[in-house]
Amino acid sequence: YQRRVHGDRILMEAQAKHDTKFVRGVGTKAVHSGQYVDPTTGSILPPIYVSSTYEVYADEAPKYIYGRLGNPTRTVFEEGLAALEKGKYCIATSSGLSACSLILHTLKPGDHVISSDDVYGGTNVYLKDIAGPKESLNVSMIDLRDLKLLAETIKDTTKLIFIESPTNPTLKVLDIAAIAKICHEKKIIVVVDNTFLSPILQNPLDLGADIVMHSCTKYIGGHSDLIMGAIITSNDDIYGTLKKASVYLGCCPGPFDCFLATRGLKTMPLRVKKSAKTALKLAEILTKHQKIEKCIY
Repeated sequence: YQRRVHGDRILMEAQAKHDTKFVRGVGTKAVHSGQYVDPTTGSILPPIYVSSTYEVYADEAPKYIYGRLGNPTRTVFEEGLAALEKGKYCIATSSGLSACSLILHTLKPGDHVISSDDVYGGTNVYLKDIAGPKESLNVSMIDLRDLKLLAETIKDTTKLIFIESPTNPTLKVLDIAAIAKICHEKKIIVVVDNTFLSPILQNPLDLGADIVMHSCTKYIGGHSDLIMGAIITSNDDIYGTLKKASVYLGCCPGPFDCFLATRGLKTMPLRVKKSAKTALKLAEILTKHQKIEKCIY
């Protein structure tokens, strides 16, 4: 633990001086961020902590009390993904949709939400059939490539905008920076679902987003053996609100899923690059095929 703290201090000082010799690249971040050597055994991999409760002393402020509030295995994953998304905080959730619903649960009845008109099917159903009629949110789903339409759709009650870019499944590419600029002038929170590109190819916080979310089931997990989600932000107030909601809505993932997701982080840079290379080859073949009318790439 002391070696890790000392190493992180060196990195922070180097980054402050813009000394690129010590700045971690994305591959190194994926492998090492959040990791530590187990102080009991010397294991280079943190163990899977399955405990639901933790010993607490009256004269100490414990880091862990109860599994719903926090878990060491979950912390390893959260710190790793936060580093890849260049964020300060990460909250792991039990699924991508639980991350989406957790974010919207911080709003009040009557608040207005704007969303991409082409979003993941589960998100679409949640916004139309649950968030709107069941939770009394006012939802507008529009083509966010049209910035004029966005400006016209914003109301005094608009509190949040939900973006996917590229969209799922038709791959509409949105100008996240331009959308964030328009929304921030009206003090609207900007949320970007970054599942499709992953933090290897896009970091929405750098483009002005306030919150990034993921379905970790896809590129982050990478092996089709877990259901999990995550929320990343660098805003202290937003994090505080979301963290409290996550604790009392009970949407936390189990430690074994967090272990699998951490494993996925380590190989994600290689997998995403290979996926992109393969996708380009497929697009080139399909575009030239006489029976293919249109290839969306």
